Amino acid sequence: MDEPLEKDYDDILDYTDIDALPIFSEKKKFTELDNYEKMLLRDYIRSAIIEHWEYLNICPNEQDLIEIRKRMMRVVEDEWHILLKNDAILRKFFQDNAAVAINKLEKKTEDSPEKNNYPLSSLD
Repeated sequence: MDEPLEKDYDDILDYTDIDALPIFSEKKKFTELDNYEKMLLRDYIRSAIIEHWEYLNICPNEQDLIEIRKRMMRVVEDEWHILLKNDAILRKFFQDNAAVAINKLEKKTEDSPEKNNYPLSSLD
């Protein structure tokens, strides 16, 4: 006597490795992100600029900022599975947050007696 067809599907699903299934990124505009995701992007921008500043001991130039933005978009796709559209709104958001981070770093280094002794990661 034949077993029900449902049994076959159950067996197949039991042996399927969920981690081996492909994950497709969702296309989104920056305006479609929620506030939490935007906050995480702000943190990423700030951290990347601080890391650049600490590693090279100089302010990131325009080309460095473009590379940081590209890396940010790759991280969003790899980690969140969101393919962000590189539109004017996203670029403005990045530029504004990068400018704030750089200005804070410059002010902190101007206010500190010795640039090399100042912990840049403690920006508030």
